Amino acid sequence: MKLTTADSLSLQRYLDREMSTEQAEAFRRRLAAEPALRAAAAEREAIADGFALARQDVRRAPAGFASAVLAEVRQLPARVQLEAAATAAVVLRVCRRVLIAAAVLAGVALAVQAGLFETGLGEQLQAAPDEVQAEMHRLDELAKGLDAPLVEQRAEPRRR
Repeated sequence: MKLTTADSLSLQRYLDREMSTEQAEAFRRRLAAEPALRAAAAEREAIADGFALARQDVRRAPAGFASAVLAEVRQLPARVQLEAAATAAVVLRVCRRVLIAAAVLAGVALAVQAGLFETGLGEQLQAAPDEVQAEMHRLDELAKGLDAPLVEQRAEPRRR
């Protein structure tokens, strides 16, 4: 059977010893007469006894525990030191990234300079050495042929 709100409040007042002597005696008679009320009282007393036992079993810290903890805390770095270390870590991470980017850029530049990529810029002509010699000889002859009229013009006196 479920207790009414009034019975539940009366039971709690009885267990907390908040009732007058006459009220407590009348409630004891009700407990003896009503098994549902008696069962609820027994359940709540068991719960209260459990809390009482738990309060008795409180463990205390060993002697010197607090001083040992404080000594350990004093050895920890201060907030300013932690912030400085965090800032240094960020700066170091940024520097590493910049250096990696510079290394990649330098590697790409070297690869382009070495001609590993088709850029279309600065194409080179290729020829065998004897072909180069023959072409240089032909150009020399052509230059001598162009030079001859200039030499003849200089040798002739100018006439007015």
